[in-house]
Amino acid sequence: MSGAIWKASRRAASSAAMLAAVSALAVVSAASSSLAAQASPGEETSYLIKGGTVVNPGGQRLANTNILVRNNRIVQMGTGVTANDAKVIDAT
Repeated sequence: MSGAIWKASRRAASSAAMLAAVSALAVVSAASSSLAAQASPGEETSYLIKGGTVVNPGGQRLANTNILVRNNRIVQMGTGVTANDAKVIDAT
Protein backbone atom coordinates (compact mmCIF):
# COMPACT_ATOMS: atom_id res chain seq x y z
CA MET A 1 0.00 0.00 0.00
CA SER A 2 1.42 3.37 -0.94
CA GLY A 3 2.05 6.03 1.72
CA ALA A 4 -0.66 8.38 0.40
CA ILE A 5 -3.36 5.68 0.41
CA TRP A 6 -2.33 4.50 3.89
CA LYS A 7 -2.52 8.10 5.25
CA ALA A 8 -5.93 8.65 3.65
CA SER A 9 -7.37 5.41 5.04
CA ARG A 10 -5.90 6.18 8.48
CA ARG A 11 -7.48 9.68 8.37
CA ALA A 12 -10.86 8.18 7.41
CA ALA A 13 -10.66 5.65 10.25
CA SER A 14 -9.77 8.43 12.70
CA SER A 15 -12.73 10.52 11.50
CA ALA A 16 -15.09 7.56 11.85
CA ALA A 17 -13.85 6.90 15.39
CA MET A 18 -14.35 10.57 16.33
CA LEU A 19 -17.89 10.55 14.87
CA ALA A 20 -18.72 7.38 16.83
CA ALA A 21 -17.42 8.94 20.06
CA VAL A 22 -19.41 12.15 19.56
CA SER A 23 -22.55 10.15 18.73
CA ALA A 24 -22.15 8.02 21.86
CA LEU A 25 -21.68 11.15 23.98
CA ALA A 26 -24.87 12.66 22.53
CA VAL A 27 -26.85 9.50 23.35
CA VAL A 28 -25.52 9.39 26.92
CA SER A 29 -26.27 13.08 27.39
CA ALA A 30 -29.84 12.68 26.10
CA ALA A 31 -30.41 9.64 28.33
CA SER A 32 -29.14 11.53 31.38
CA SER A 33 -31.51 14.43 30.67
CA SER A 34 -34.40 12.04 30.19
CA LEU A 35 -33.73 10.22 33.45
CA ALA A 36 -33.50 13.49 35.37
CA ALA A 37 -36.96 14.49 34.12
CA GLN A 38 -38.65 11.26 35.24
CA ALA A 39 -40.59 11.00 38.47
CA SER A 40 -39.36 8.90 41.34
CA PRO A 41 -41.19 5.64 42.02
CA GLY A 42 -44.43 6.35 43.89
CA GLU A 43 -44.40 10.02 42.88
CA GLU A 44 -47.38 10.96 40.72
CA THR A 45 -46.43 13.35 37.94
CA SER A 46 -48.58 14.77 35.15
CA TYR A 47 -47.51 16.73 32.09
CA LEU A 48 -49.66 18.35 29.43
CA ILE A 49 -47.81 18.85 26.17
CA LYS A 50 -49.83 21.54 24.39
CA GLY A 51 -50.17 22.50 20.76
CA GLY A 52 -47.71 20.15 19.13
CA THR A 53 -47.94 18.32 15.83
CA VAL A 54 -48.15 14.55 16.25
CA VAL A 55 -47.18 12.29 13.35
CA ASN A 56 -48.58 8.77 13.71
CA PRO A 57 -46.83 5.66 12.31
CA GLY A 58 -48.98 5.88 9.16
CA GLY A 59 -47.62 9.38 8.44
CA GLN A 60 -50.87 11.21 9.33
CA ARG A 61 -50.15 14.64 10.86
CA LEU A 62 -52.33 15.79 13.78
CA ALA A 63 -51.76 19.54 14.17
CA ASN A 64 -52.36 21.51 17.39
CA THR A 65 -52.64 18.35 19.48
CA ASN A 66 -52.36 18.11 23.27
CA ILE A 67 -50.90 15.04 24.98
CA LEU A 68 -51.55 14.23 28.63
CA VAL A 69 -48.86 12.13 30.32
CA ARG A 70 -49.41 10.70 33.81
CA ASN A 71 -46.77 8.59 35.55
CA ASN A 72 -44.71 8.32 32.34
CA ARG A 73 -47.65 6.98 30.28
CA ILE A 74 -49.72 8.74 27.62
CA VAL A 75 -53.29 8.68 28.91
CA GLN A 76 -55.05 11.10 26.52
CA MET A 77 -54.38 12.80 23.23
CA GLY A 78 -56.44 15.29 21.22
CA THR A 79 -57.18 18.95 20.60
CA GLY A 80 -59.48 19.37 23.62
CA VAL A 81 -57.40 17.54 26.24
CA THR A 82 -56.80 19.57 29.43
CA ALA A 83 -55.58 18.89 32.96
CA ASN A 84 -55.53 21.48 35.73
CA ASP A 85 -53.07 19.50 37.86
CA ALA A 86 -50.47 18.94 35.11
CA LYS A 87 -47.25 20.80 34.43
CA VAL A 88 -47.67 22.42 31.00
CA ILE A 89 -45.09 22.07 28.23
CA ASP A 90 -45.70 24.41 25.29
CA ALA A 91 -44.94 22.55 22.04
CA THR A 92 -46.06 25.26 19.60
